[in-house]
Amino acid sequence: MSVQTQLEHWAASVGLRHVLAAEGLEGPQGQLAALLVGSVATGFCREGSDVDIALVCDPPTYARISRGKTWSQGRPSEARVGRQSLHYYAETFDQVLARAKMLDDACLYVYGTAKVLYDPEGLFGSVISPVIGGSGLRKERLEGKLDMLLRRTHALAGAAEQQAHALVLAKMSLEVICLALKVVALIDGVPFDPRKRLAETALVGPLGQVMAADVAELVQISSQWQPRNQAFIDRLRALGHTLSRSAAEAGFVVGLPSPDPRAQEQL
Repeated sequence: MSVQTQLEHWAASVGLRHVLAAEGLEGPQGQLAALLVGSVATGFCREGSDVDIALVCDPPTYARISRGKTWSQGRPSEARVGRQSLHYYAETFDQVLARAKMLDDACLYVYGTAKVLYDPEGLFGSVISPVIGGSGLRKERLEGKLDMLLRRTHALAGAAEQQAHALVLAKMSLEVICLALKVVALIDGVPFDPRKRLAETALVGPLGQVMAADVAELVQISSQWQPRNQAFIDRLRALGHTLSRSAAEAGFVVGLPSPDPRAQEQL
């Protein structure tokens, strides 16, 4: 039995029971779904990994179970159950949907790869899944990020021409590489982890496997930034053209009338 299978079984049989008891949910639990998230859900877990459980619920339930918690500050509750470390937190359905509609990459990855542990009313499947897995959201994300990639590539070329400070150029280089990785993943339709494993998750699709060497070369060149660094700019433009062509062939729009601020990288 794999480590992931063992931890999934523990989450469903032990972790879930501990979380529901700890939060005092002895009464009706119809407006609540419990989800396995994090490395155990995605398969990136190993021996000693934490088990992460997210509770998604209606506002009254959240108000009741969140008293004294630090969940709104992004800090989950922690517990040690036997030898296993358990992390858990809660959000309302509205909070998750709002973040999804803002094209929050972290939110879409967490809930797009989540596994349902408890959802008697099917709320996660009927409320959250259709939004985060819908073609409309993917279209918005891809077109917005591709547009921002092309705009930021142009801005980087201008900054290099003006011999901006190396730190500025390095930051801009990282931004465009991250955008390129996300565009590749969105064209392939694969989930990507924007925080810890961007390259590892974004390049698993067919286009990603083709583009992996080009992305690796960009990373290497950007780490040794030279004045103007025309080689990096040229390769980046070539990558942008390739991604634009691939997106257009898949039926997506290339070139928006105005930039979508939701596609701006936050580095």
